[in-house]
Amino acid sequence: MKIIEVSLRRPVTVLICTIALIVFGAYSYVNMGVERMPNVEFPIVVVRTIMEGASPAIIDNDVTDVLEARINTIEGIKNLSSSSYEGRSIIVIEFDLGRDVDDAAADVRGKVSMAAGRLPDDADTPQVDKYDPADRPIMNVAVKNDGRTDMKTLARYVDKVVTERLQTVKGVGGVQLAGFRDREIRIWINTDSLEAYNITTKEIKSAVYTKHVELPAGRIETATKE
Repeated sequence: MKIIEVSLRRPVTVLICTIALIVFGAYSYVNMGVERMPNVEFPIVVVRTIMEGASPAIIDNDVTDVLEARINTIEGIKNLSSSSYEGRSIIVIEFDLGRDVDDAAADVRGKVSMAAGRLPDDADTPQVDKYDPADRPIMNVAVKNDGRTDMKTLARYVDKVVTERLQTVKGVGGVQLAGFRDREIRIWINTDSLEAYNITTKEIKSAVYTKHVELPAGRIETATKE
């Protein structure tokens, strides 16, 4: 009741205070910073490993499980989740709130380095990054085959045309392809022949790597092109 009595006795003061609140509120609303992705560091670290051509089962067994076994020994982990896809492994480590994300990332890098020696030779070096909501894709684009184009031609078109055009759009930070199969050649070993010629599988592997080399064929020059 006292507030009502003061308002009735001093209407001018109340009016001035009301106007001041409205002006201050309008000023704050106009100048208030609003971001779709605010600059906030979450105590989350992501480990990504690429192993081209490997099936999800191989990725899970030979990459994800090996890294998880080491990462799980870090103290302060609140939650750990992983996903194994064709050709890539993703491990997300969430730490307790209050944990410095830089220190957490350093601990994860240390454990990943210790486990790197147990990963397959075909696996790329695991990439350890701090979680950033801005890195999440804002759009997924699906390309459908009309049945008249083979997958190799479609994959080349998406890689060389669609991807490059999307990368030229202002504001696009990156474009990632998924769903295409990389060409691979499988070699079956004849154990009897290995024993007969006294060679090992490592020697065969080394020979394949040595012979699989792309060399320049030369240079062609014309009046206007080279």
